[in-house]
Amino acid sequence: MAEQDGYGGFSPSVYGAPVAYVPPPVQTVMPAVPMMRPLSVGEILDRTFATYRKRFWLFVGIGTVPAIVIVLSSALRFIFLAVTHRTDQIRPGASPDALASAMGTMMLMQAYFLPATLLFLVAYGISHAATVDAVAKIAQGVPVDVGIAYNAIRGRWLRWTGIVLRQFWSLAWPLLPGIVILFAGIGLTKRIGAAGTAGMFLFAWIIMMAAIVLSVINFIRNSLAVVAGVQENLGVNAAMRRSKALVAGRKGRIFLALLMVYALQMVVGAVQLPLAIAATATRGGQHVATQALLLVVQFVTVALIAPVASIAFTFFYIDERVRREGLDIELMMQRSFAGIAPATQGTEI
Repeated sequence: MAEQDGYGGFSPSVYGAPVAYVPPPVQTVMPAVPMMRPLSVGEILDRTFATYRKRFWLFVGIGTVPAIVIVLSSALRFIFLAVTHRTDQIRPGASPDALASAMGTMMLMQAYFLPATLLFLVAYGISHAATVDAVAKIAQGVPVDVGIAYNAIRGRWLRWTGIVLRQFWSLAWPLLPGIVILFAGIGLTKRIGAAGTAGMFLFAWIIMMAAIVLSVINFIRNSLAVVAGVQENLGVNAAMRRSKALVAGRKGRIFLALLMVYALQMVVGAVQLPLAIAATATRGGQHVATQALLLVVQFVTVALIAPVASIAFTFFYIDERVRREGLDIELMMQRSFAGIAPATQGTEI
């Protein structure tokens, strides 16, 4: 007969014997996979504003980078015009010579400050990528702040710049013929007279109105490129192709998002317009104070509005991948195969 232990089958703790504590197995817990489903445009826009309101200071902090760049470039432009005694403002009732001079100064300013424009595009591309990363982390329940968002995309600023420059070029090139005709009419004002200049302006306006449609379509086709680049670690060309594939057949949805951003800009423009009019009518210290106030409004505008489009594009990207590729199923399968238990259920992005 087998020898019995001294406890007769009872737990040693019954007899006061010490027992080593064996902790229960620890189950890895990570943020839940968000519940994803196809969303309507209204739901995407509602989710965009809800996310923006919930993490307002995070997104404003990310948006301050391009805001600082554009305000500094505008301040340099103002100082340059003051020092050189030039003006690029077209006042009501101005003579043809004054009009030509102002337009010439505008062209000169664009040439002088082209590096500032490129720097702004660089800052905007980096800010756009950081906003996309922040939205993705929020959707996954991962803590994020301004520093974390920028650190996640640093080292690849050339990629984001390349994508944004490609987007900008696709928006700008259809407008070039109309712009050339417009400035040609200004340059030939003295030769062709006021009637000839007006005719060239009308012709340029018709061409540019048609070109705007093509510009908007081009931009929409490439609008998800930065999001795809961040989320899928794609290069410039691959990100542009990915955006076109995701947007195919869905351009109207993203156009509504662009209209939303445009409406926000119009609201802010209604605030800036009286200041811009006052700047043309003031001189001396009042003019400087008005310009300074305009710079403050410009800073606030860029910091507040720039992240909105980035958030909306991120949600459109997620929605298209859910619709076309079953992104929600892919994420749940990854968690299942990895043996990771969800922390909660029922969370929606």
